[in-house]
Amino acid sequence: MKELVITVNEIITSGIAITAFALLLYSLAFNLRNRVAVSFSLVMACVVIINSADAIASNSANEMMIELLLWAQWLGIIWLPAAMARFSKALLSTTGIPYRQRYYLSTFFISAFFTVLLFTNLLLGKITIAEAPAPHFTRNIWNILFLFYYSFVVVISLNNVYRARQRARTITTRRRTSYLLFSIVALGIGSFPYL
Repeated sequence: MKELVITVNEIITSGIAITAFALLLYSLAFNLRNRVAVSFSLVMACVVIINSADAIASNSANEMMIELLLWAQWLGIIWLPAAMARFSKALLSTTGIPYRQRYYLSTFFISAFFTVLLFTNLLLGKITIAEAPAPHFTRNIWNILFLFYYSFVVVISLNNVYRARQRARTITTRRRTSYLLFSIVALGIGSFPYL
């Protein structure tokens, strides 16, 4: 049963990485002067990094490679809240609410701070490769602070998309932003490594 769950997890993770990469290429083929398209591309780049690293690390036997891939995964996780904040704010600005750069810039600075912590070995604890159920880093105080930041930005992004949905003028736009609401919840919950 355990092997079945692991196999299904690997298939889903690989499928998400492939789909996100396809969406990234699709969004890059369009107008890159549009804030929403650029912001969506940033979100998809983070998702590709997170899920590709996870899929490859779960099938690797080399401990150095696993550690490198888990670091890459965390790099994507660190920048995902900033990308989601920018995307949600860009989407909200399409409904007529002014776009304030100061909001999403603060999330980029905070993500940059956590990136520095990642590269100075303060963000993550020791790596645990041999223990079940999967390789992971142990928790520390910086992980907990990052979890609060991550959760806060996901909730703010969800609120921005909800406000954009409320301001939508057509039924089709409202339906599409409802899909985005579900996607932000799924992305926020599914991208964070709970181990």
